[in-house]
Amino acid sequence: MVTESGVEVLPVGYEEHQWRLRAPEMYSRAEVVRQTGSYESTITRPIAPQHISISSAIGADVEDASRALTDFDTYAQRALGTPHAAIGPMSAILLRTESSSSSQIEQLTTTAKQIALAEIDEGNKSNALLVLGNVRAMEAALRLSESISTQSVLAMHYELLRHSPSLAAHAGKWREEIVWIGGDNAGPRGASFIAPQHELIPQLSLTWSPSPLAPTCRRSCR
Repeated sequence: MVTESGVEVLPVGYEEHQWRLRAPEMYSRAEVVRQTGSYESTITRPIAPQHISISSAIGADVEDASRALTDFDTYAQRALGTPHAAIGPMSAILLRTESSSSSQIEQLTTTAKQIALAEIDEGNKSNALLVLGNVRAMEAALRLSESISTQSVLAMHYELLRHSPSLAAHAGKWREEIVWIGGDNAGPRGASFIAPQHELIPQLSLTWSPSPLAPTCRRSCR
């Protein structure tokens, strides 16, 4: 498929696997039957060879947006008296608001007070710790945005999970099992999307080199 901007979007492929419940005694007999059998997980297409160029009109819009952001940063530094806008009070509020809002997608809700307590190691609410991980991951993403690589992605993942007692052991590591979206917890059969097999992920590489007018994204999808 080719988008309006002329960028070719490569279709994903699929590979068939067999699924058997690891603990069938935890589910009903009907659920065991539904979740026993074949399923298809996604195979991503390599896009590293692609050179993505944007039109002059879009390039002009990007320049305008970049200039507006630079002006805002300059104003924030002058108005707030901070050495860098990224640590200004408004930026901190926006960052935490975004992290809290995105966490709600995963049914994680908490209060500003609980997040604040978690940040000073005075709170132990599990949801607040997970949202705090989201905040730290966003902060890491901002710090590492100039060089997106395998190492920087794992660093963001580490910040995301290290605050959660139940997930800290997995922080900064590639996943070691299949994951899916939709369906139910028993298995991937019937899910809306089944991610690539976890064995494939370490083989993939990810690098990104920004360019103002003709950005090139060189990466393998995950």
